Amino acid sequence: MASPLLARDAAAAETVFYLGAARWRASLAAVITHVEAWAVTAPHAWQTLMQAPYAHTSDHMPPIWRAQLAAVQAGRCFWCGQPWTATTVSVEHVVPYASALWAHAPRLEQLLSLRLSHQACNHAYNAWRLTQAAPRLAALDTRLLRQVRQGIAQSPTLQLAAYHHYRAV
Repeated sequence: MASPLLARDAAAAETVFYLGAARWRASLAAVITHVEAWAVTAPHAWQTLMQAPYAHTSDHMPPIWRAQLAAVQAGRCFWCGQPWTATTVSVEHVVPYASALWAHAPRLEQLLSLRLSHQACNHAYNAWRLTQAAPRLAALDTRLLRQVRQGIAQSPTLQLAAYHHYRAV
């Protein structure tokens, strides 16, 4: 499957991925709302997730987190909005795993920055990032992570859940 995100020129690609970043910010509120309820109604599952090994691909993502993202995203690709299947879905690290910020981000921030997308859309985003200057990408990643932190700061439930997790570690 070719990604509908593949643009014919750099200006179009720029627009597509900055719109995607805006869509990600809008989806963050939905993810946080969903996760707040889940952390309260299923605290054991929440703690299990917070302690699970990190997922590099959707195959390694804890099934419980994949199910939460799939529910919030209604089975649609984060980037293009089209339905994905088990063979086309991948984990989208909106704040990339290779970013210097990722390694220092707490587990909750890492989880909240993940989305599910088509593999082709994920590859298109990664290809676009390769064309961008490092300072520009660092600024973009910093803004996205700041959005996650602001979302957590506005949620007493997530603050408490994160506190209990880190205190127990």
